[in-house]
Amino acid sequence: KMAAILDNPQDFNTIWIADINNHRAGSIAVTQKPDNTAFINFLLVKPEFRGRGLARHLLNTVITHTRNHHLKVLRLETYNCLTAARSLYAKTGFKLYKTNPSVKKFSRTLDQEFWETVLTSG
Repeated sequence: KMAAILDNPQDFNTIWIADINNHRAGSIAVTQKPDNTAFINFLLVKPEFRGRGLARHLLNTVITHTRNHHLKVLRLETYNCLTAARSLYAKTGFKLYKTNPSVKKFSRTLDQEFWETVLTSG
């Protein structure tokens, strides 16, 4: 996915890399889609840096960036097994809008989920 972001440069498309004590701790990327929509391509925090609020900080950075570009909807993809991530998304205002049950991915059968939040200005 990172190559696709780099191959399609726009003013909006961005990757942030979080640094803690000179160590890459996490990252997030967002791309613009049609119809005033943005999509979070990935949100990753290395295990040794989890539990410090870094994922929330990265997510809030993308929400602010999306608002600043006057896009109205922010979406993401996740899986039902990622309970901590799903909890963060819900606490940040995202709502589940589509589920593809029993998707075979990562040598497992998972429910693929798509979440979105409708952004207001400010």
